[in-house]
Amino acid sequence: MFSTLISGAKASANLYSLVMTCRANDINPYYYLQRYEPITLKQAWLIQLRERLGINRTCIALANKTVRTAWAILRYETKYQQQLLVT
Repeated sequence: MFSTLISGAKASANLYSLVMTCRANDINPYYYLQRYEPITLKQAWLIQLRERLGINRTCIALANKTVRTAWAILRYETKYQQQLLVT
């Protein structure tokens, strides 16, 4: 937020984006960053995606998925239903 270098500002923006996207999807950013065991299918997807693509692309993919989910909820007038992992 108060970075003096462009690279620091980009890093701050990426972290802020990740935290806000996690919060928008009811995911605790602290646990997400600590690689906790996933509870929902979306959380498992995020962990796998982060390992494959890295944090920056994962943030973009999550933002895209959030927008598509919001569109579907508004379009079909439904409520969001989390899909829990079967344990």
